[in-house]
Amino acid sequence: MWGNSFKPAEYFSNFQKYNKMNKNIIYIIIAIFGVILVFNACNKDMKTNPNNTNEIYWTAEDLKIQNSIINFQNKIFNNTYKSGEELTLDSAIWYLEAMINFNYSTLDSSYVNLTVDTTFEFDLPINNDMVNYDDVTEASFAMEEHILNFLEQIPDDIKFMIVGDVRIKNADFKNGTTTITISTGYGSSYLPGPGWYNPFGPDDYWKYGDGPNNMGGYCAGPNQGQQTDSDAAMQIAYRINNPNIVTHPSYFTNIEQPQIMIYYYPNPNDPNPGDNYIEYLSLWANGYYECLNPEEMNVYLYGNLDIIEAERLILVANTGLNYEFAYTVMEGGFAAGGGSGLTLIQPYPRYGIRHYYISPK
Repeated sequence: MWGNSFKPAEYFSNFQKYNKMNKNIIYIIIAIFGVILVFNACNKDMKTNPNNTNEIYWTAEDLKIQNSIINFQNKIFNNTYKSGEELTLDSAIWYLEAMINFNYSTLDSSYVNLTVDTTFEFDLPINNDMVNYDDVTEASFAMEEHILNFLEQIPDDIKFMIVGDVRIKNADFKNGTTTITISTGYGSSYLPGPGWYNPFGPDDYWKYGDGPNNMGGYCAGPNQGQQTDSDAAMQIAYRINNPNIVTHPSYFTNIEQPQIMIYYYPNPNDPNPGDNYIEYLSLWANGYYECLNPEEMNVYLYGNLDIIEAERLILVANTGLNYEFAYTVMEGGFAAGGGSGLTLIQPYPRYGIRHYYISPK
């Protein structure tokens, strides 16, 4: 066992906040991507855990994290903590998020529908950055009940939680109460056959989106006026989220959602810079730009894949931790003001650190 050597507050604080790099640094990071992969592959302390068909590799860190989660879970489920025992707020957030993902997440991209729930909130009493185990236990049961109830309401037969992101809602507090939230992505319905980021076809003319309403449907071509419950942003997100890659059972911890500035990502393949057409890797155009043609749809599909990977590498570089992409929400929007306004498709990707389940022997 790892005893007191594991300190989630330290583990959490090492990457909780990071500074946005400028675009020149982004390009440097992309250039050294191959070096990072080789370095990670050569330096992991690997052990094997064979299954029936091939060998599954897990690390000493996977074992360390799993033991810590299980110890915490046993402690709150069996009420073995001392009366009045406390832990830091950062530790509580880390453990709650890790435990929820350990127990409920399914990292499988073969789903049709992505549903994101942000309705859970819990007021957690806090005193000098410390929280009581009684309150953390109550929060964990409330969070678990909320997730199970939300899953029950999804009408599909096949449904599962992808990843949950536990955060502090209000950062300005000292003593009293703080509110914690969980943003949870759910997949539902089965997607047969691999997606592999299939390109858009000649009839894929889509409205950019409509902010949080995210709809508009086909805006030109033979399908004009159809599928009004979708839009360009949703169609791009669907392809990014669904390459249909099946992996060994695993879960994420340390969930992060960076704030992405599209204007940091100019399109290097733009044939006519300055003409307000495919200027960036995601839609960022002056004026009201309603209908995207198939060329634009593909530029923004693969462009957003590049953005998501670049942001992942920034996380890796800033934290030294091997972050992976979990899923993304994308929203089209129009911002008025500043002359003619601005039309954009904004990505909201989430990332986590993957850990493989280790079966008891």
